[in-house]
Amino acid sequence: MGSFKPASLLLPEDVPQATIPLSMSGWRPRLELMIPTTEQVLAAALKLPRDERTAVVDELLRSLDDAEDRLDARDRELLHAAIARSDEQFRAGQGIPAETVLERLTKR
Repeated sequence: MGSFKPASLLLPEDVPQATIPLSMSGWRPRLELMIPTTEQVLAAALKLPRDERTAVVDELLRSLDDAEDRLDARDRELLHAAIARSDEQFRAGQGIPAETVLERLTKR
């Protein structure tokens, strides 16, 4: 009994892929799917060129944002503006000492 293994287009050889056994007694295909583990997916992703890894990271982060994001467009715009202002202030040396932040938080 032989088997047909599709050519790997996206994953390296060490990642399990679908195997379809062929029976000599008649056509009775059986599809066995081997889902790659997280470690295998990560190993394959780390072998990608930098720009492709960046695209994967962006897509993964976007999927998290979409699933958890409850901000409308206006609130998201305000949030990003506040983050940008905070970053500019920090880089300009206008940060607030941690002790001051903790003191303010404990007074609430």
